[in-house]
Amino acid sequence: MVKLERTRYLSICIHGDVDPHKAWRELREALRRLLGEFGLSQAGLLLIEVLPGKLILKCSHKSVWMVRAAAAAVKEAEGSSCLLHVERVSGTLKKLRKALKESKPFSRGDEEAMPQAVESNQ
Repeated sequence: MVKLERTRYLSICIHGDVDPHKAWRELREALRRLLGEFGLSQAGLLLIEVLPGKLILKCSHKSVWMVRAAAAAVKEAEGSSCLLHVERVSGTLKKLRKALKESKPFSRGDEEAMPQAVESNQ
């Protein structure tokens, strides 16, 4: 019996002044660098929605760890420094959106401290 691929929805938080679409392209490129074309195709990564400072992605349940690793590997997007991290993972888009509405937003101090964190990692 063939098992179906289960999907997961990820909310990725973008820290830094960068266009979310540029961050999306950089995330795909980081995943391709880490795992190659075959790994990228196995992940089944799709951009579902772009929110201010966030990306909502869809991927295979087996590739959540790959997407997390690729997000951690992104340090800049087209010359602008940025950090990406997976804020939340859910099995349904409805539950992810509900969790994002109920979650507390990051304080402005975290955003202002981001450039120093990026500079210390380089």
